Order: sequence, then structure tokens, then C-alpha cells
Amino acid sequence: MPNIASLLKAEIERVTKKQIKAATSPMMSKITALKTELVASKKLIIELQQSLKQLAKSKPNTTTTSPTKSVNSRITAQGIKSLRKRLGLTAAEVGLLCGCTGASVYKWEAAEAYPRAAQVAAIASLRPMGKKAIRAQLNALQSNA
Repeated sequence: MPNIASLLKAEIERVTKKQIKAATSPMMSKITALKTELVASKKLIIELQQSLKQLAKSKPNTTTTSPTKSVNSRITAQGIKSLRKRLGLTAAEVGLLCGCTGASVYKWEAAEAYPRAAQVAAIASLRPMGKKAIRAQLNALQSNA
């Protein structure tokens, strides 16, 4: 005949293990999912670091700013229009100074287009100039053309 104490102890252990497993099972599945996500994140970080190294090798480091770029180069449509009016220039003349056409200048002023970086720098360089300096620069450009 089996010992009742040992049977009772065995049954208590079995029920306790069953309850512990039922309580920890959802947590264990979440832990597994988080581990999988962590591994994927680590792989992504490694790939991004490798691509960053490749970009750093392929592109030279340009820490200095170019002298043609102005510190205050915020250009707006109204700003271009008022600059042109203040200097007494036509759109074609501003275009000649900036290296584009007069139609482009009209589109900038109407906010239908935005100047490229080189043209923004050219517009910014026109800001501190006066009418006489602009006319001299225009004459030099027209004589070269």
C-alpha cells in the first residue's frame, strides 16, 4: 500500500508546477519575442554602421564652409522681389547675375519655384551690394558674353 503522505506530496508538487507553468507561460512567450526583436535590432545596427563607414569613405569630409555661401541665406519670394526692386534691376538682369534666366526669377518671385543652392548664394551675395556695384558687375558680365 502506498504511503498517503508521499502521494499527497507528489500531487501538491504536480499541481504547483502546473500552476507555475500556466502563470509564467505568457511571460515566457513575450520574453522570446523580445529576444528575437533584440537580435534583429542588433543586426540592423551593424548594417547601418557598415553603411555609415562606407559613406564616410566614399564622401570626403567637408567641415569648412565655402566663402560664397552667406551666413544669412534665407531666401523668400518677397525677398527676391524687394531686392530686385531696390537695386532697380529687371528679372533678366538678376537672372544674368545669378546664372539663370529671367523666367526663373519671375517663378521665384511668384513662389512657383525655389532657387538652387548656387543661385541662393548668388542672391545672398547681391544683398550687400549697391546699385553702382551691381551695374559694374552687370557691365562686366555683358562684355564677357
